Amino acid sequence: MLIDKNWKIESDNLNVTLYRLRKSKKRWEAVGFYSSIQNALRALVDLEVASTRLIDLQTISDKQDELYNQIKNLSIGLQSHSKAVRKR
Repeated sequence: MLIDKNWKIESDNLNVTLYRLRKSKKRWEAVGFYSSIQNALRALVDLEVASTRLIDLQTISDKQDELYNQIKNLSIGLQSHSKAVRKR
């Protein structure tokens, strides 16, 4: 599942894996392995907030809002996809 141009999540029977695109190497690199999609998304929020270098509260808040909107859009897309699959 592509989150945006720099992040994606994939899963198998054991883990949910969070990947970051390494532009210098032009390949996806595993960042972490999680027990659920929710945990992977929480880790993504933590990583992105940390990337703001905690400059100020407004920067952190803006980054959190951006990420929560992306997650919300993912949830809506997953629900639509799930409904379409069930109709088949």
